[in-house]
Amino acid sequence: MCIRDRTTTDLALILSGKPLIASKGAKLGNFLTHVRAFAVRSIAVGGDSTVRVRETDTGLRLVTIGPERAGPAYCMGGEEPTPTDALRVLGLVDVGDPERAKEAVASVASSFGKSVTETASLIVDTTAGMIEKAVREMFLEWEQEPAYRIWEVLQKKKERPENVVGIGGGARGLISVVAEKLNAKPITPEYSEVGNAIGAAVARPTLTLNLRIDTQQKVYSVAEEGEIVNLNSTDIGNFNKMRSEEAEALATKLLRERAKRFGISEYADEAEIANSEVFNVVEGWFTAGRLFDVSMQIPAGLIPEWKRGEKA
Repeated sequence: MCIRDRTTTDLALILSGKPLIASKGAKLGNFLTHVRAFAVRSIAVGGDSTVRVRETDTGLRLVTIGPERAGPAYCMGGEEPTPTDALRVLGLVDVGDPERAKEAVASVASSFGKSVTETASLIVDTTAGMIEKAVREMFLEWEQEPAYRIWEVLQKKKERPENVVGIGGGARGLISVVAEKLNAKPITPEYSEVGNAIGAAVARPTLTLNLRIDTQQKVYSVAEEGEIVNLNSTDIGNFNKMRSEEAEALATKLLRERAKRFGISEYADEAEIANSEVFNVVEGWFTAGRLFDVSMQIPAGLIPEWKRGEKA
């Protein structure tokens, strides 16, 4: 999937109808946050990215796209040429003033001695090439994700994009060019221009809970609550013989209570265990207790009204 906006293009991989989850959580810069998130990559190229001409040391002139944005596309009243202007010249989108779009592309064409149409094609091809390069690099990164490896084994083949789905204001005109470079089928859903807004409107609330149980200290804590609670307050019997199933049951109970406080009890039945681990605490030659780490979540999804076809 390719989500194209004014200044960025966000890329995500959909496997058998489900988005790939980043095993180490969302990444901010070079830092891993362990916040559950899709395996997404953003590149600094969008519909309003500024188009410039750069001359190399050898005198070769190249078209560069972004990463800066000087405002809206020239055809939409902006001051600098953009990929949107090139798409408008080629008739791949129907937005803005076509004459201003030609004027914007002509300012770039004068540096190459090419026609306006040829230059528009060059700009679009360069933009699509940047996205294609990022997609291919992403697949190399995704191959390190456990979920992708398992899926690949089950499919018994090394997968590459079959469909390229475009969402966002600048996607409709460009997605076919990107798909052609990837030898894939382009798909632009109905209302794709406002796909992000639709997604935000129909997305249901999500909730996470990270539980740690220390049977040696006879306490448990929920990271999101910041409170340490005595295990004696639970209905767990022999703490020293506690099993993972009991830890997960306690996590489920606590998540339901938390969901009720937030007013989203209706989604609690769909909560799932994201991670469950147990470690023995050894003192001397004996097991003195156990540490349980259980992470649960109400996964992302759609509000019930949307599924029933009602107005949100």
